[in-house]
Order: sequence, then C-alpha cells, then structure tokens
Amino acid sequence: EAALKTADRLVNHLSKLKEKILSSENMPEDEAASRASRIDAAIAEVEAIKQKITSAATKDELNAAARELKQLVSKAKRISESHSQSLLRAEINGVIHRAEASEKKLDCALAGLEASGTDTSAVDAKIAEFSSKMGAAREKLGQAKELFGSEDEAKTEEGKKLVREAKELVQEAHRMLEGIRKDVRE
Repeated sequence: EAALKTADRLVNHLSKLKEKILSSENMPEDEAASRASRIDAAIAEVEAIKQKITSAATKDELNAAARELKQLVSKAKRISESHSQSLLRAEINGVIHRAEASEKKLDCALAGLEASGTDTSAVDAKIAEFSSKMGAAREKLGQAKELFGSEDEAKTEEGKKLVREAKELVQEAHRMLEGIRKDVRE
C-alpha cells in the first residue's frame, strides 16, 4: 500500500509539473513539448512499476518493484528540479525581453530629448550599465541551460547558482531601470 501511495503521489507531482510547463508563457513551445514528453515517459515508468507492485506474488517481487520505485523517485527528483529550473529560466528570460523593450522605449525618449537640446549623457551611461547587466544575465542563463542538460548533481548545483546570479542581475537592472525612468521624466 505504501509503495502504491508513493507511486500515486509521484504521478500526481509529475502531472502537475507537466501542466506548469505546458502553461508557461515564457517557455518556447518546442522546449515545452520536449520536456512534457520526457515527463510522460517518466509517468509511464511509474505506471509500469505500479503494475509490478500490484501483480507481485512474493515478497521478493514486491521488494524488487519497491527498489525500482525508489530509483525512479530519485530520478524524478532530478527531473523535477531540472524542469522547475527551466521554468525559472524562462520566467527570467521573459523579464529580460520586457526590460529590453523598455530600453528601446527609453532610447526613443532620449533621442527626442537630445533633439530638443537636453543633455542626456548621465542617463546614457546608466543605460549602458543597464544593458551590460542584462547581457550578463542572459549569458548566465545560457550557461545554466547547458549545465541542466546533464544528470550530474554538481553541474545541476552550478546551474542553480548561475540562475540565482542571473536573477540578482535582473533585479539590479530593474532597480536601475526605475532610476533611469525617473531621470528621464525629470
């Protein structure tokens, strides 16, 4: 019973993760479909193990199926971590795209101010720093994506660190953007 409950919880968790991935607005559709198919394969493995558990006639067969389930649970943890990090990366990429759109709007506003004879050199320097932070964040996300492709736990931890650093850079850039907007209004 415990093994079946564990398998049911695992299927439920994987199904929720698949739903989050498919409903993500920031993740490309091809990547979402690829990740969803991998989750479907893991769910199918769990269902196969559930069949082994229910059809087990001896204690040894049940223990063997429970060991398989335990291995699959640890694999599912890695899968879950990878997919949740990909959702976070996609969200940060969405923020970066929106920030770049804001940067283009600011460039247009600054061009208008320059045309009217206003000195915008101080704001131009801030925009250059903003752009460099966004570029660094994008680069860290790209490196993290490569690291999450492997099954190695150390690489996964390094990828998480890179995602956190990218998130911090985006947050700093966002604060800078607010300051830049204020300076442009003034």
